[in-house]
Amino acid sequence: VVTNGNNCKDSITRSITIRSLPTADAGLDVTICNEDTAQIGSANNTDYSYAWNNGTSLTSDNISNPKAFPSTTTSYTVTVTEKTTGCTTTDVVTVTVNQLPAADAGLDVTICDTDSAQLGSSNNAGYTYAWDNGITLSNASISNPKAGPSITTTYTVTVTETSTGCTETDEVIVNVNSLPAVSFTYSDTCFNSSTQFTNTTVGVSSQVWDFGDGVGTSTQSNPTYTYSSIGIYDVKLI
Repeated sequence: VVTNGNNCKDSITRSITIRSLPTADAGLDVTICNEDTAQIGSANNTDYSYAWNNGTSLTSDNISNPKAFPSTTTSYTVTVTEKTTGCTTTDVVTVTVNQLPAADAGLDVTICDTDSAQLGSSNNAGYTYAWDNGITLSNASISNPKAGPSITTTYTVTVTETSTGCTETDEVIVNVNSLPAVSFTYSDTCFNSSTQFTNTTVGVSSQVWDFGDGVGTSTQSNPTYTYSSIGIYDVKLI
């Protein structure tokens, strides 16, 4: 009832409709590993429009069910608007992010064929380890195996944190240098004569001779040696 200054009264009645809110469903809280993604939200309703916050870590901030890829634990709020009424409602979902374990396969290394190299790093009791190319490792399920490949080989370690199931990988290259094909010749093996030895090995940078009598050695490429007595001697070129 409305009354004016002259004390006259009148009234009007109109029916109004209080409309229901749209349904907002941000999805269930979820836990992921860093660098993984999680599908959030729900199925699309063409009568609704959608607006998410923290859109920089979503594949889209205006669809009903984007994928989230946060690097730290993040809560996402979706605002749902019914297009015909303008009514809005919100819902929140939290994506918890577990960080990845530290994976360290070690530094690249160069060895000679038949040698071995220590890979990896110190053990972490909360991690498990799995190396590829395990046939040339002392143990493919420890943090720091020894590698003995015959050719240059890349090793990848997969580290899993047992409490979260999150995994990370790292790789190391073991370069293998082939052994020289050692060979030599000799001449003049008569007693009281100097025996000439010739190193015929290709690509030699250094060598050591052992003339097999328990006395004579040399580091020359092509040495001579005089034996003090007759006999059979095993000469070694290293």
